Amino acid sequence: MCAAFQGAPVLPATESTMTQDTEPTKTIFRCWPDGNVLALFPRQAGTNDASTCGSYEHVGQHGAADAFHVMQTTRPAAPTEYADLLAELESIGYRVKVAARCHSSDRRERQKQVGA
Repeated sequence: MCAAFQGAPVLPATESTMTQDTEPTKTIFRCWPDGNVLALFPRQAGTNDASTCGSYEHVGQHGAADAFHVMQTTRPAAPTEYADLLAELESIGYRVKVAARCHSSDRRERQKQVGA
């Protein structure tokens, strides 16, 4: 159910290393065809490949996702669908800023993070 992953992880966060965000994290909630909800962090590099971004799911938790692939193969999640995942993210330290889509500025931020 994961999107294509490439490269080595870039500073993966885990529940044990996550501290309270001081700035909001842009988050896009998407729904897979099977109904599972995914949170994408489009301004956070997922690997050393800038086409990937950070992601989070209930099962599997933090990972990397191909942002383009996820946006093409999922649909926007409704607030009632992502409420539990939002609560989970906030409970581990995220200050979530819900967004609807990725922008070119998100990819440029990921490129800066990976030195591309």
